[in-house]
Amino acid sequence: MARLPDSFLEELKSRAPLAAIVGQTVRLKAAGAGRHKGLCPFHDEKTPSFHVDETKGLYHCFGCKASGTAVNFVMQIENLPFMDAVRKVAAQAGMEVPRTGGRPNPARERRRRQAREALEAAQGIFEAELLAPGGSTARKYLASRGIRGVEAKAFRLGYAPRHGSGLVKRLRAAGVSPEAQIDAGLLVRDDQNRSYPFFRDRVMFPIADRLGEIVAFGARALDPKAQAKYLNSRETLVFEKGRTLYNLHQARQAVRAAGTLYVVEGYMDVIALSTQGFKAAVAPLGTALTSEQIRVAWQLHDEPVLCMDGDDAGRAAAVRAMENVLPMLGPGRSLRFAFLPAGEDPDSLVRDRGADAFREVVADALPLVDLAWQTEFARESLDTPERKVHFQERLNRLVQEIEDRAVRDAYHEEFARRYQETCQGTLEIRSSGDAPARRRAGRPESFRERFAARGPDRLVSERHQDGQPNQGAARRERSIVQAVINVPGLLDRVEEKFAEVPFRAVPDLDVVRTELLNRHAHSDPVDPSSVRPWLESRGMAELVDAGASSSRWDSRHVVEPFVLPDSGLDAALAGWEAAVEVQLAWVHRNDPPPSATASQAVPSGPDNEIPWSQSQP
Repeated sequence: MARLPDSFLEELKSRAPLAAIVGQTVRLKAAGAGRHKGLCPFHDEKTPSFHVDETKGLYHCFGCKASGTAVNFVMQIENLPFMDAVRKVAAQAGMEVPRTGGRPNPARERRRRQAREALEAAQGIFEAELLAPGGSTARKYLASRGIRGVEAKAFRLGYAPRHGSGLVKRLRAAGVSPEAQIDAGLLVRDDQNRSYPFFRDRVMFPIADRLGEIVAFGARALDPKAQAKYLNSRETLVFEKGRTLYNLHQARQAVRAAGTLYVVEGYMDVIALSTQGFKAAVAPLGTALTSEQIRVAWQLHDEPVLCMDGDDAGRAAAVRAMENVLPMLGPGRSLRFAFLPAGEDPDSLVRDRGADAFREVVADALPLVDLAWQTEFARESLDTPERKVHFQERLNRLVQEIEDRAVRDAYHEEFARRYQETCQGTLEIRSSGDAPARRRAGRPESFRERFAARGPDRLVSERHQDGQPNQGAARRERSIVQAVINVPGLLDRVEEKFAEVPFRAVPDLDVVRTELLNRHAHSDPVDPSSVRPWLESRGMAELVDAGASSSRWDSRHVVEPFVLPDSGLDAALAGWEAAVEVQLAWVHRNDPPPSATASQAVPSGPDNEIPWSQSQP
């Protein structure tokens, strides 16, 4: 194979989750911002001299002088050749290793590639048009919003001309076919099958995926009579609006240094904050924050700050966001809410009052639990027993919406403490052992919900055993991959954990994982209909099929409940995490890290365990 490009290796070094990779072998402790230390796995020592610097993407031992990147570490620890180590690290970094050969589902992949090329070609034209004489109105508008040339260049802002036919011709001259322009959302067809440019006379904001590749555009009308002031690309082969955040790529790079993530309303807010040094900011695309966007934000930071308008509408929007996110809360995973002064948004606040004004606002951001309490407490006075009972019922409904049992218990305890201090009484809330309220609304629990309620401590043996030592582990590893493909939304929730799962019984699943993470990083579909052709084209379908009861792998023939798409996301998540927990324990028992001590040993258990098999009544 030809030598990998230096640019790819440098990017891999910067994006690889070094601490997570090393942490699979070495027990690390924080030693400052982006730094960790632990016992060196390459020589015997009792005092930690092994240091990991995530900022530089390097590890170094001051004892034996071992040092290198994530790829070097995997090569040494797992005794892998260079290319195999690169593939493994790239999978955990969500990157695709440059390669030659056939592509899965060639026709579709060709359309996707051409759509991306069309978007990038259009971006170059939009940027040029902004600087051309015809872009004077757009430049004046940006100047009126405090955006100078340096900001316009940093965010690659552009201008779509009033007469869009010129764009079509220039793209065709650049080799971009009308079909590719349609796939990219640059052209649309009317009811009479006539095509016309989607963006005309608008300031253009490129929307990129998490790897920085353009997948769509946002556009602001310059004509005050335009029906829609802001317009986004329609969903395409490469763009899903509800799973994308504006400025995701740049915020992902900035969030570590910032120590937080700001979620604001629009493009202008993001750009204005960036000019004042707040570069870790993202925005939904013209609508309320979706559940999928919240999960994307959580991949960057466990507790993003939602910046809300300080008026009644902003407060109402915050309450809606709070109610939507309650079922999704998990250990360490929540939201905070910063309310701006009335009549202000982040854009106007930092332009008129400067960065310090915004810092003061976010310093007072409310944790989600505070917003929940304040919202219910303010609904009515508590001067009668009836009103106090009504208050308790509202708090009870909030608590029961939380799916995670530990977090639900914590909210119960916190609300009980506040109720005691405020009302001098005892807050009666149903125990966390009850199913969430919506499950009790006349609908019996499904089989999978009953299993999900058991928690990851209830593990059962697989029902298929043939005496092979790794049979149970192989089935478990295949199920971990099957679930990610089969259950919509699961990969959004488990992306980082999935990248770190060690596959030992079926090591070739690493290749499948690399493909899935690469698709996800580019917002490509991850489902049986799209992944199956890729598996078959590579002769790898048996890797996954072997875990099914049929030679044809699909959602009807998988064997574990949490793998089925109709199991529900929360039940699937619980089953998947329990399977990974068992997998990690099995790997540590059979392939212990060099630095492991007796006190670090993982408790033993059956090698063929897998969570929640239907064989368990």
